[in-house]
Amino acid sequence: MSSIATSVGARRVRCRRLGDRLADEALVITFLGTLVALLAAASSPYLLQPDSWLTFVGGREIAAHGVPRIDSLAIMSHGHRWIDQQWLGQLLTYRLVATVGIGATLAIFTALVIAPVVLACGLARRRASARSVALFGVLAFPMLFCAVRTQAFSFLLFVPFFALLCSESRRATRRVWLALPVLALWANLHGAVVVAAALVALLGATDFFAGRRLRGAGLVAGATASIFATPYGFGIVGYYASTMGNPLFRKYITEWQSPTFAGTFMPFFVAAGFALVLVARRPRSLTFFEMSALALTLVGGLMAQRSVVWFSYASLLLLPAVLDEVWPARRLASSTRTALAGLATLWATVALVVIAHAVSVGGRKINVAYPPAAVQAVRAAIAADPTARVLADDRTADWLLYKLPQLGDRIAFDGRWEVLSQPQFALVRNYVTQQEPDPGALMRRYQILVVDRTWHPKLYRWYEAMRGLRVLYRGSRVAVYVR
Repeated sequence: MSSIATSVGARRVRCRRLGDRLADEALVITFLGTLVALLAAASSPYLLQPDSWLTFVGGREIAAHGVPRIDSLAIMSHGHRWIDQQWLGQLLTYRLVATVGIGATLAIFTALVIAPVVLACGLARRRASARSVALFGVLAFPMLFCAVRTQAFSFLLFVPFFALLCSESRRATRRVWLALPVLALWANLHGAVVVAAALVALLGATDFFAGRRLRGAGLVAGATASIFATPYGFGIVGYYASTMGNPLFRKYITEWQSPTFAGTFMPFFVAAGFALVLVARRPRSLTFFEMSALALTLVGGLMAQRSVVWFSYASLLLLPAVLDEVWPARRLASSTRTALAGLATLWATVALVVIAHAVSVGGRKINVAYPPAAVQAVRAAIAADPTARVLADDRTADWLLYKLPQLGDRIAFDGRWEVLSQPQFALVRNYVTQQEPDPGALMRRYQILVVDRTWHPKLYRWYEAMRGLRVLYRGSRVAVYVR
């Protein structure tokens, strides 16, 4: 009887400890559960974007022909120099989708987005309350979504990488040199290596002026050299010039434009305000490197929407502990803790249900957004006329190139805007958005026309009103015409 009582007592202790842990982490669990649920619900088809198909196409080209240098995929850019900075990320993604399929690839990339957020929350919780971590998690929340694209690899690398640099700014060790081979790998995965290299160089400069001159100079030199650790060598400068230095990107492509106070980016500005106030109140809570890194990522976020995410991660890792110093968290009443533990359990269950539902309906949603019947219509049209050329908009072009490899050098353009000349770029944007001076100039050489009617409704209405076009397919998203 005593052994039974002991067992029951031990079980009660374990349950009590689990309940306490759930109560302690309830706000963070609720935040993460919300993130997981929304990402799972949006994964099919919203995480499958034009850049996703571009990644698959690029990876397939690399698998078949090696790292590209001259374009042969599209008519407008044929023979142009093609520097594929993300070649390794694209190859890995293509191998993944070719092995497990699009549905599983969506699930894996969703996990790639969630994993660094979980890690960031875990690292922040070592020094800060769940309340403060959850608050900065919520402020970072709108910036953490990502399509199936190589940027997800940067998400995965950034959090542990930045945490290492922050740790090294507090206590210098030999571990800092691990940053350089990571940068060399990163230089072949995604362009955010520029941000990571700038942070390493910033740490190096901080060390140099703090008296650790050899270490500081080595970090600055290594960070600079790592950017060129690609098959293109110093030629990679041309890629960054054609993207980061391209004025048409900022004019026409939303993610390259500065964020505005309205809508999605309001939490970013709130987090920036918190950062300014907290650093002003507790300047000694952060190292000089950490404050400078916050400033660097904040400036980057103010310059381009695509860079806001790095400030979101930096603030999630650094600012909760400072907030606790300014506004200490208090232990909640027992009844409140019980309610929070119940909420966390409920929210985790809801997230699992949403994931299961997303998996069950994912394939159908993908087929609605990217209908196989439209692909079949284009396949039949180019088979009927071997000389026909295809003009697809920027949402459907890479999807068609992936589904129909025979469209190589028979399609007008695809999503690699950096391989177009600036006049070509402007011509394409004027066409798909139907802007003056001559919105119809691009279509004169093409016989098969494809448009996403929800992505470019103005172009779709123009096609519908045009004489001499025959509808080959018209669905809820995509329409295919032949002249």
